Amino acid sequence: MAVDQSSGAFAPEYTQLTSVRVPLDQAADAFVSPDASGRTPIVVLTRRQNRIGNVPMLIGVVILVGGILWGLLAG
Repeated sequence: MAVDQSSGAFAPEYTQLTSVRVPLDQAADAFVSPDASGRTPIVVLTRRQNRIGNVPMLIGVVILVGGILWGLLAG
C-alpha cells in the first residue's frame, strides 16, 4: 500500500532537546545563547563537575592521615 505524498501533509517538526558543557561561571549565559546549530540548550553541564580540584583534595587527605598517624605514634 503506497502512501500519498502529494497531499501536502508533513510530519510535525519537533524540538530537539539539547545540552551544552560550559565553565561554571558561564552557565547562566548558556541558557540565553543558541548553540552551533541555532538551538537554545535546556540542560547545562559544567566542564568540571566538582568545585574542588583533585590535587588540593589529595594534599588535604595526606595531611589528615599524616596528622592522625603522628598523633597515634607520638602519644
